[in-house]
Amino acid sequence: MGLIDTGTQARVDRCIGYYEPSATSHDALDADAAVQEEIRPVARAVAKAVGDLRAGAGCSRAIAG
Repeated sequence: MGLIDTGTQARVDRCIGYYEPSATSHDALDADAAVQEEIRPVARAVAKAVGDLRAGAGCSRAIAG
């Protein structure tokens, strides 16, 4: 798949709403402020990595997949 490791800030080691129906799991996630706070740094790290890649900075931490 060619995934790129953007570091520990971009990792969440658990499933969110995995056992709930897709139709209602999104509602549960939208209401869960604690999970949203946990995900914010992940989103920032991924957005920075994408920006760096688009700017040509590259990334040497590719994950084989």
